Amino acid sequence: HIPENARIFFPAMDPAIHYNATSTIDTDEVMGVIQKLDNMEIDSIMIFGGLGGNLIDLITQLAPELRKAYIEPVFVFCTLPFRNEGKAMSAKAADDIEKIRKIADAVIVFDNETWYRKLKTEFEDTVKEEKYPVSVGPWGVHSFPENPRDVYALLNEKIARQIGVL
Repeated sequence: HIPENARIFFPAMDPAIHYNATSTIDTDEVMGVIQKLDNMEIDSIMIFGGLGGNLIDLITQLAPELRKAYIEPVFVFCTLPFRNEGKAMSAKAADDIEKIRKIADAVIVFDNETWYRKLKTEFEDTVKEEKYPVSVGPWGVHSFPENPRDVYALLNEKIARQIGVL
């Protein structure tokens, strides 16, 4: 339920190509978009990012600027990488969270691995209870998403629902 004019999406970047998010995305431009919003309706500022990735590095530049410009709390919502994404990404995720917790009012962590297993178990239990095939989501009947894009779409939907409840 976040209005379109209050959302900022960063450009898609190919993770296979080494890039520096902090030089690719202009913090001043982001701050300009935020400052154009009606400040009377801001209760808090939430920044979303994936720990271990490259875009998360931008948060260390953006959060201090937001704290200078606004009195509202700055919350950072982070997703933990899956185990199969490798030890290097897990190590970077640990470093990322240490940096972020120093500059944010609060850090909310979403464990992709745990939620994926939980949602998969719920799906399998639902299928077992039904006499007839059930269709759950765009990934089809009696199957749970394995394609990474579908997995992330499912997890992002769960995140959106949880944040909506919050």
